Amino acid sequence: MTKFESRFFRALNEQDEEQQAFNQSLDKGTDPNKFNVPPVTPGDNGEVSQHTAAAAEAAARQHAEYVQQIQGWVSKLTEFNEFLNAPTGNSIQSIIANSPEETILKELKSEQSRITRAATEIASLVQKFNSAVTTESSPNFKGR
Repeated sequence: MTKFESRFFRALNEQDEEQQAFNQSLDKGTDPNKFNVPPVTPGDNGEVSQHTAAAAEAAARQHAEYVQQIQGWVSKLTEFNEFLNAPTGNSIQSIIANSPEETILKELKSEQSRITRAATEIASLVQKFNSAVTTESSPNFKGR
């Protein structure tokens, strides 16, 4: 007998042993066949389909809420990033870069690299959030 055959027959014997143990655990007069129920599959009856549809609808609502929340984060982070490092206007980086040497801002010129690093990290985070929303919203996305 090959290894496969040996394992196959051992598995069959284990199933028989489990069935016998189950039958012995029942009260006297209880028919073990009452416990043989066919599996329920979607579409067998309307209730299963309705529950599946309701669960899918709830998941879609929650997903839409998450997308909206992430888009709110992106908006706030983008606004803060412009506050830090917009090339023109009243960003911290622009004001420090264009400040005269005789002002209190001269002490902050050494911090421009930190501002740039922070703005770069925020921009990277915004890009990741946008990518997640775009990927999740794609009809081809199978990760859910």
